[in-house]
Amino acid sequence: MFLQPGAGKYSRPIECPIDVPSCREPTGSAETDWYWRLKPWLDVGLALFLLILAAPFVFVGALLVKLTSRGPALYSQVRLGLGGKPFFIYKLRTMYHNCERLSGPCWSPANDSRITPVGRFLRRTHID
Repeated sequence: MFLQPGAGKYSRPIECPIDVPSCREPTGSAETDWYWRLKPWLDVGLALFLLILAAPFVFVGALLVKLTSRGPALYSQVRLGLGGKPFFIYKLRTMYHNCERLSGPCWSPANDSRITPVGRFLRRTHID
């Protein structure tokens, strides 16, 4: 067991089979040391590349939500991450604004009347 490299204060020891390359413990040798120094840069670079590819689709989705229903195009929600650390998630709104005002939060059943027509498309295509 070892701590994942670069992990924060919420990291826990993880057990991995030794033959899984992404879980190998850093040895400090020149062979693997470059990987652990380069990995954060590759992760950020790939995330930025994918953000640039996805941005036009998200922008068009937000524009359609805003033009077809009242309220903001995005909504935020607090969720719990690793170690119970709260974080905000931002998503395109697929339901009518304040639809849970009277009922409170509940799971969305099949053919939910609270979902907007654009929201149905966004959910089907996973753009939301």
